[in-house]
Amino acid sequence: MSIDRSQMPRPARPAAVRFPMPNKHRCGATRIWTVAHRDQAVVVLVWMIPVGSAADPADRAGLAAFVADLLDEGSAGRTMLDVNERLARMGAQLDTEVGVDATVLTLVSLARTAFDALAALGEIVCQPNLESGEIARVRTLRVSRVRQMRSVPGALADRAFYKQLYGSHPYGQPPLGTEDTLARIDQEELRGFHRERLLGVAPTLVLVGDHPHDALLDAATRVLPATFTEGDTNGRDAWTAPRVVDEQACARLVIVPRPGAAQSDLRVGTLTADRTTRDYHSLIVTNAAVGGTFVSRLNLNLRERRGYTYGVRTSVHFWRAPGPFVVQTSVQTDATTASIAEILQELAQIGGPRPVDTRELGRARDSLTRGFARSFETAEQIARAATQLALYDLPDSWYDDFVPSVEAVEADEVTRVARNYLAPEKMRVTVVADPDRVGDLAQLGLGEPVLAPPF
Repeated sequence: MSIDRSQMPRPARPAAVRFPMPNKHRCGATRIWTVAHRDQAVVVLVWMIPVGSAADPADRAGLAAFVADLLDEGSAGRTMLDVNERLARMGAQLDTEVGVDATVLTLVSLARTAFDALAALGEIVCQPNLESGEIARVRTLRVSRVRQMRSVPGALADRAFYKQLYGSHPYGQPPLGTEDTLARIDQEELRGFHRERLLGVAPTLVLVGDHPHDALLDAATRVLPATFTEGDTNGRDAWTAPRVVDEQACARLVIVPRPGAAQSDLRVGTLTADRTTRDYHSLIVTNAAVGGTFVSRLNLNLRERRGYTYGVRTSVHFWRAPGPFVVQTSVQTDATTASIAEILQELAQIGGPRPVDTRELGRARDSLTRGFARSFETAEQIARAATQLALYDLPDSWYDDFVPSVEAVEADEVTRVARNYLAPEKMRVTVVADPDRVGDLAQLGLGEPVLAPPF
């Protein structure tokens, strides 16, 4: 056998992905999905409620996250210490996550204690104590966190950017809340949100692990309250994403003053599409090419060629309502105006004057497909992936189709979506910086800057 050592070996095509599709069941209004995953003696239990921070009332930002933070502070008459000791004795670990569209509790347990762990999870979700002492302690911690964020430039930039982009839309509210809203949320409001939102909307339970389907299904059915097992199967989503406000009404340039700052934190972005868009794969390939990888255009320009920053990255988010495309970076203060100009220029060029070439396109697609199969190695990864299918009602074949769908994105498709979604005239810019040192922002043509005080 001869080997040609004059050339680098070519990587093989990405392996086909066969996602272990859950067995799907209905128990009244509740969906229960099970996957028998026998590689490890663990079970992952996901309790997903399709209500997130976007369901916060306009004058009660942070309410959903506040309630979620209280769930494991004591339940069914047990104290916080009792609850955590109970989980520890089972070898179980609980994680609570509040996104804009959902509240997700994930419990990883040993297989031999999985059914007891599921019963404990049911108590945590459905019977939290929500007592005044627990509320006061968690309120103090959350207010302290808000205060800490004032000294974090990235947090200031994110909050101002989402407010700039979404205005009064729920996605524009700070999920953590503010000092004012956290102070005004009382015990009855917390209990009401829990009753009407977390218990008033049927959840999806995803169970993945080292037990047969029937055993997982039976255990899940036994912990559900009667309101879920006997409810109307058509009334799952109590919260519907409202229409996003007209982005043209928003200021294009917002400055958050931070006197004496050595760097400027930048956010540049716009609205794209919701989770069900047909342009999903084209958008993520475009994102990878323009700023989603280390060898993307923006990083090679701002970091490697000009030395303005240690790094720049882009991301695109897909939610129930249109999510944002965001460029985020920290740059030298005296390079603020030049950095924004370069970002806008790169976005303009990828949409037409300088489309992606074959090498760029290949790198962008490879960054998404080469390691995709590793996304489903563990029971927890499979459970989280299945939860996304449930939350956004994606087709069963979505993960199996991902690699071929990405590989089918060609250069002209990248040009099209870049022109449609990422045109410079659609971009909104947030700058956290010393306003006296950022240079002449007027030359960017973004209009009069609006000052946004730090929260």
